[in-house]
Amino acid sequence: SHMVRFKNRYLLVDLNFSEGHQIGVLHPKGLEEAIKDSVLKLSGDYGLACVQRFLTVKYLNAVTQVAIVRSPREHYRGVWAAISLMRSVGSRPFSPRVLHVGGTIRSCQKSLVAVDRERLKAALQSTKSTAHRKRLVEKYSAIIKQSSL
Repeated sequence: SHMVRFKNRYLLVDLNFSEGHQIGVLHPKGLEEAIKDSVLKLSGDYGLACVQRFLTVKYLNAVTQVAIVRSPREHYRGVWAAISLMRSVGSRPFSPRVLHVGGTIRSCQKSLVAVDRERLKAALQSTKSTAHRKRLVEKYSAIIKQSSL
């Protein structure tokens, strides 16, 4: 008998923290608990039971405010809905958006690199200072290296 492969979906989430509410010391575990709370509110005990063991935050970047969330394949739409309904994590207001859903972490990482590049371009266009531009490029190239694991 062949091993049962758990089929997961990976959601690339833009956390979109409100101005002035930097992500600070948000840990993957904290975000994970908040998502599970939201699943519970939306889908009740049964909904939470379906995802409880497999729902995890696999990646969280405080600088670009992006996360990758793993969900069981059959229930990813419920997790997506629960994430979309969240309005704060801890006491920090945010409005998360799912940017991409993939069958592998790899596909999310590719998408993530594209998102990071877009943000870098936007950040560069909004600043005239050469020193600042240089810092941005350094910051983002580190992020891009890190996200294409």
